[in-house]
This record gives sequence, C-alpha cells and structure tokens, in this order.
Amino acid sequence: MVEPAQPLQVADGEAHLSPGRCRGARCLRTCRDRSHGFRGSPSVRSPDARGDPAHVADFGVPAFYPSPARARGFKLRLPVFVLHATLVVVMRPFFIGLAGLSGAGKSTLADHLEAQGGVRRFRFDAYYKTAADCPKLPDGRPHWDLPESLYLDEVYEALSDLKEGNDIFLPIYDRRISDRVGRTLYQPSPVIFAEGLQLFSDERIRSLFDLRLWLEIDEQTALARRLARQPDYDIEYHHAVALPAQRAVVLPLRACAHEIIDGSRSIKDVAGETDRILRKFLCA
Repeated sequence: MVEPAQPLQVADGEAHLSPGRCRGARCLRTCRDRSHGFRGSPSVRSPDARGDPAHVADFGVPAFYPSPARARGFKLRLPVFVLHATLVVVMRPFFIGLAGLSGAGKSTLADHLEAQGGVRRFRFDAYYKTAADCPKLPDGRPHWDLPESLYLDEVYEALSDLKEGNDIFLPIYDRRISDRVGRTLYQPSPVIFAEGLQLFSDERIRSLFDLRLWLEIDEQTALARRLARQPDYDIEYHHAVALPAQRAVVLPLRACAHEIIDGSRSIKDVAGETDRILRKFLCA
C-alpha cells in the first residue's frame, strides 16, 4: 500500500520533506497571489520511494517563474515567495497482458483475476471494428482474426491514458451486431489486466505492459474448449481462416511474453501459477 505523500515546507528558497499528510490535490500557494496559473514541473521522489513509480509526485510551479524547478537529491529549489506546496501521489497502474490462442482460457483466467481486490479488467475486445470496417475475405465476409480487425490506435490511446492514471470511456461492443452500442466510464486501479488474441500484435501496446503472460495450449484442446462455450462456432471458418491466421500472426508473439503458463491444466492450477507469478513481479 502506498503511503500518502508528505507536504513540503519551504524556507529560505528551498523545499524540504517534512512529516505530515498530503491534502490529496495539487496545491502551490504564494503569499502574494493565490489565483495565478500553473505549469507542470519535474517530478520529485520522496526518500522512501524505493524506486517505485507509484511514489513519484508532481506539483506545479508558478507560470511566471523564470526557469523550471530542478530536483537536486531530495531538495527542490523554489522561489522564495512560495510558502506551501503539497506533493501528490500519481498512481501509475501495474499493467498485465495475457495472450494465447483462442480457447486457451484467457477469459476464464481474466474472470479469476478480476475477482481479486485491486484488479480491473480492460476489455480489449471492446475495440473490435464494425463488420464494414473489418478486413474482408475473398467471399466478402469479415476476417475477425487479424490485428487489422481492431481499432488498435484507440486501444493504444486508451491504455496510455490509463497508464498515466487518467479515466477513460470504454466502448461497449455487441458481438451479435458487430458494432458499438454505447460507452462506459472506466477508472484505473492499482493493477489493470487485459487479455486478447491480438493483444501483443502491436508493438506500441505491447510495450505498455509491465508483465506479459502467455497461455500455452495445443490446437485440438483449444478448439474443443471453443466449441464447448460456442456450439454454433463455424468449424469450416476455423480451419480455413482462423487457425492459419493464428499460426501466422499470433503464435510468433509467444516470444514476447515474460512468462509462459500451461493452459491445459485446470483453472485452479492455472490461477495458482498466475498468482505466484504476480506475487513475484509485484513484490520484487
């Protein structure tokens, strides 16, 4: 748990960390004018930060200050007329990404992780394109198993905002009509989890994840699971379109994962191994 940042007390033109609790909002006041504008300044890290980005705190400096404030060790040079400044903890979520073949158990594992405290699921599948925008097969049908079947630029923008601790609006996608039917407010949490067939296909998106997991499973087991949850799944489409695309595009992305998990086991065993991996990375 991240402890609240400590306020800065300013004296003789220097700001020093001193005991106390953060007010929870960006604050920098002067004795002359409390209504002036602000601009961002470099971040300052408290002595107990231990290298954790979650402890990084930002605060503004008056826009009329002639040069940016500079962090020197654990001190910050500020103009002498600044009386008070409050450090604000900027929460930068820990991002976990999970990829693997369709039917590997990504959604089932995502449900398990979402049930854990402090973990929120990012709906990658909400960014599928409409049938009209999706790449087409020679017979005119949409090709849903390519990276180009998703609005990946929007995914990158949304995840980048969440990485900075900002709220976003997440699309609500209806697979029955292959279109968006609304949007919902999505707020970041300490840990954000995303899963998807094409999750690692875009280098920009892939680089945002602090931990990348791959669920390993053989093709026969994956297909059997897919049919169990979707009995009307088009077998002909699977063998002619989906499987060749996954072999060409998805399987090579296995090399991008930090950890490989055997997805052929029971959900209890898979969840247990995932929990051990998370503890190792989060507590390192």
